[in-house]
Formats: sequence, structure tokens, C-alpha cells
Amino acid sequence: MPSFPIFEFIEIETTNTCNRKCTFCKFGLEIEKTPAKRMSWQIIDKIIEELYNLKYNGVLAWYSLNEPLLDKRITQIIQKSKYKLPQATLALVTNGDLLDETIANNLFNSGLDILRISVYDDDAFEKAQNLIKIFPQIDYFEMRNPQRISNRGGAIPNMVRDQKLLNQNCLHPSKNMVIDVTGKLKLCCDDLFSSVMPSNYSLTNYSLTELWNSEFINTYRDELKKNGRANLDLCKNCNFDSSIRWPE
Repeated sequence: MPSFPIFEFIEIETTNTCNRKCTFCKFGLEIEKTPAKRMSWQIIDKIIEELYNLKYNGVLAWYSLNEPLLDKRITQIIQKSKYKLPQATLALVTNGDLLDETIANNLFNSGLDILRISVYDDDAFEKAQNLIKIFPQIDYFEMRNPQRISNRGGAIPNMVRDQKLLNQNCLHPSKNMVIDVTGKLKLCCDDLFSSVMPSNYSLTNYSLTELWNSEFINTYRDELKKNGRANLDLCKNCNFDSSIRWPE
């Protein structure tokens, strides 16, 4: 099987916890009862080493649906990543609750390139504005009155799918790689409970490149390209409009 072009963005969940309970996220769902976990150093080091061997120069994001600043190792993880992967762009997204000038300074001194604050309330907005004046690497994403929120493949209640998207391709599985806290491959960032890929599709069993070129994810890529989302679990219920992110 020929290799698929390497991902441009890799998103990795080093913990599966968050300090907020947003209604549009799994942490706000009553069914979310997953025990708190941290990604093992063995898997973290494996990811960094494999990216080094790939001469990876895309975006390396040590966060996913979690709050990355809850992982007290995050500056160490960033530092190790930058040492091995100076050509990669290291990024984090945080809700900002735990962020202050000292933590931001430590992150950037460790090698972080971009820090984005998801602004959910006025206090977070004010904090973001103050930090942006100090650190040009910080920006924010407005979430106080968002116009469109992902329904996470239909997993978030009361957010219906958009029928007109059923015939649409999506390049998330072709451009972005997502790894959960256990090292398992996710279809994309909207695979809320890591439920789409086979249970053995994990970094404990395979390399990054083997997972990226694995049979099951390629079936999703092929089907999305040929027929759109209608016949695919998760994708058929997703309200993500690919034309906004990846215009034809």
C-alpha cells in the first residue's frame, strides 16, 4: 500500500480532563464518566522520536478536547518536543482559566510557538487582552456567542446534522492526525469518544506512520472523497462544513 501524504497537523491528548463542563463538549455530558488519565511518557517519547525520524515540520499540538494546562508536565513536554523538532510549530489551545503571565512565559521559554485562548466569558476575554499585550504569540478564539459549534459527529444533544453536508467530502482524516490519551488513533477531532477506529489502532501496537496509512482510516478517506458522508458512521451526523476550512 502506498504511503498517504504525511499529516500537516497532529493533535495529541496528554490528559483526558478539563476544568469546565461546557454543554457542547463531552465534559458537559452526563454520560462522560471516563476515569482521569495521563498519557504515558513512553508514548510521548515515542511520538517525539517518530516525528523526529519523519523530519516533521508541521504543527505539533499537545492538546485535544482536554485542558492542556491541567497536565503539570506540559512545559517539559514542550521543551522535549522543541529540542528534537525545532522545525515544527508547537501549539496549544487553552480555556485560559489556569493561565497567567508566569505560566505563559514558562511555556514560551520552553519552545511553544503559538498559544490560543478559547474565550468563553468576559473574564477570559479580559485576561486574553492583557496577555496579548505582553506576548505576541498569544491570540484568542471568540466562543462567548459562537455562530457555529461542532456537534462532534452528532454526539452533542440538540445539535442536529446538516443534511446538505451529506454529499460533502471532509479532509480532516487526510490532513490532521489525532491521538487520544491512551495512544489510540482517532478518526478526527470530532471522534468524541475514540469510537470509530478499531481498538487495536494504538501506538502501543503500531507506529505513527502505520496508523496514518492503516486500512480502516483509508476506507474513510476513500469513501469521503467518492461519496461524501452519508454512508459513514460519525461523519453522516457531523455538522462540520469542510468548505469553510478547505475551500474547493
